[in-house]
Amino acid sequence: PVPNDPQLIEFVIKELKKGAMPADVAYEVCRRAGVQWPEAEAFVRPFAQERQRQRRQKPKPIVGLLVFIGIALVVGVTGVVVLKTSLERRSVAPLIYEAVTPTDSPFKSDRFYRERWVEAGQTILVNYDVSMRSGHLNLYVSEKWSQSDTKGLYDMSREDQLFTLTKDGRGQLKYPVTDTGWYGLRVFMTDFTGRCEVAWEVR
Repeated sequence: PVPNDPQLIEFVIKELKKGAMPADVAYEVCRRAGVQWPEAEAFVRPFAQERQRQRRQKPKPIVGLLVFIGIALVVGVTGVVVLKTSLERRSVAPLIYEAVTPTDSPFKSDRFYRERWVEAGQTILVNYDVSMRSGHLNLYVSEKWSQSDTKGLYDMSREDQLFTLTKDGRGQLKYPVTDTGWYGLRVFMTDFTGRCEVAWEVR
């Protein structure tokens, strides 16, 4: 279990207040406390739920809400189309990283994240090509928002854990999508030296 460390609790609360994703915070808890993903995710979950509850209860000025609704009605459709097109184009570009000295995880680094809209019934294919001299890589697909509003970490190794690469090789991971929404691919690396190339596509 995750130790009841005041400094660790303070870190979790601080990161969530800054807007960090719960999955990002849970990953960092794994590293700092030396625990497995399920324990770290369970440790972070109540803090994330409390943060969401506080944000929902925060009073919002009526005028600001009306202005927001008006703007959304005017530019909503155009914005969604532009954003979707931009993200889909961006998702085509592979994530490439090279390191000659051991490096820590690029925590919350935009370079190692891809996101796009995926329809239920489609499959996310993650292709990887890794030349690794030390360290390891973690890959996961996360659901950012769906029509049923169920958010969380989705397992690509079907064992409720991050898919971890610890040696050279290339291959493909498959994740069948059952819930339409925004999905993201994220790559973490720890003490990594070598070269990795990760790309994804949706079929």
